[in-house]
Amino acid sequence: MAISAAVFTGLSSGQVEFIKGMFWGRADNISVRYSAAVALLFNLFMVLIAFIPILMTVPMAKSEMKK
Repeated sequence: MAISAAVFTGLSSGQVEFIKGMFWGRADNISVRYSAAVALLFNLFMVLIAFIPILMTVPMAKSEMKK
């Protein structure tokens, strides 16, 4: 969460000129909208990275105990 907040803060402070045609609506907050989208994509990336070890360590089927 802190890394995505740092990404958001770092990108929202600057002017984003190359992405103006991508967003609809008001044009005065494009840098905030762009930085929020990048921070959200970073969070999605971190979820996918965290999901891989879960898939590798948790067994898929219920194992039966031998008696």
